[in-house]
Amino acid sequence: TDLRALKIGWQVGNEQGAIEGFALAPHTAGQVPLPARTWRSGETVMLSFHAADGRLVDSFALAVGEPLRPQFPAAATVRPKVNESTNRILITGGDFSVEIDKRMGLLANASYRGETVMEDGPYMQFGDASVPSWYPDTVTWSWQGDAAAVRIAGFYMWRTTEVVEPGDGGGTWEWEVVFTLSVDGDGLITTKYELPKMPKNLSEVGVYWNLPKTLAELRWQRQGLWSVYPEDHIGRLRGIAEREPRLPPPAYGQEPQGPWSQDSRDYFLFGKNDAGGRGTNDFRSMKHNIWRAMCTMGSGDSGVCAEAEGDVAARAEIQPDGRVRFYLSNAWSYPGSDYGQGNASELDLPRPYANQLKLRLCAQARDQFQAS
Repeated sequence: TDLRALKIGWQVGNEQGAIEGFALAPHTAGQVPLPARTWRSGETVMLSFHAADGRLVDSFALAVGEPLRPQFPAAATVRPKVNESTNRILITGGDFSVEIDKRMGLLANASYRGETVMEDGPYMQFGDASVPSWYPDTVTWSWQGDAAAVRIAGFYMWRTTEVVEPGDGGGTWEWEVVFTLSVDGDGLITTKYELPKMPKNLSEVGVYWNLPKTLAELRWQRQGLWSVYPEDHIGRLRGIAEREPRLPPPAYGQEPQGPWSQDSRDYFLFGKNDAGGRGTNDFRSMKHNIWRAMCTMGSGDSGVCAEAEGDVAARAEIQPDGRVRFYLSNAWSYPGSDYGQGNASELDLPRPYANQLKLRLCAQARDQFQAS
């Protein structure tokens, strides 16, 4: 189809119009002319292509100059306060507190403006691979610049007949991990993890934290393969996913009244008696290549916000007790997408392996995550 047969529309903010008479033959390239105006770097040009009968054929959101992306706060210059006792390390700032349990070798509580937003963590996670019990060894802290850095060394241990490393023969395996949690004066927690060795056949590598039952929404902004997605698409570039569906879930055999993104039961995977309880598809689906992903508590804007460079994946998973695991992954693959392609779902990572993830205790308004 020659583009002459399509109606081309453009929009920048409140300005919009149509491009008349633009012809471009199939299998050729060309430039769509836009009207003269005062263009500003960071603006977004919406282009739409409609057929003669009004059907939308395609649409694009194109940035003028460099695309706008979230701007994170500058590094804190004021140190937090640190109070260490026999069994804990308490790190506090103006609006937050972080408690480290030295016996458990874990963050035991994090609060923002007096509200608990994290209950414990971090824990290593490898996607579908099971992770055994955590055994802490040493917990110490020191200053790293203006941040309080808590170093937690320990290991996961299990018995296995599988060969983890060539020549080990299986048996009892102690898998060492060193976590370093650096907390600055503004409530940014940078979690670095170091792994001398890892299990094989991994589909995901990262950490997770347990968040309270009061968690209500997952909000995000990310890079995507496409510039425009349907409004309720679980892969849209920015969005707010509610934990619970807006409408009562349909019974088995009933027609859903809402979009698939709002489904909270899956009778195909879990049978006709599926009671749900896992949250909506929108809430529990992985958000790839995030700039930021935030879990908020109750009806407010307080919570924890992951900050990244478009190179982290985030997902939320409701547990049987109602708490939520907030997963952040530095590396991930796509299990189940390797039909006829060998083991495309297995990650190929260096050993030893180290990486880090950032979480900020904060409040951010909903409109920062809504489509403009």
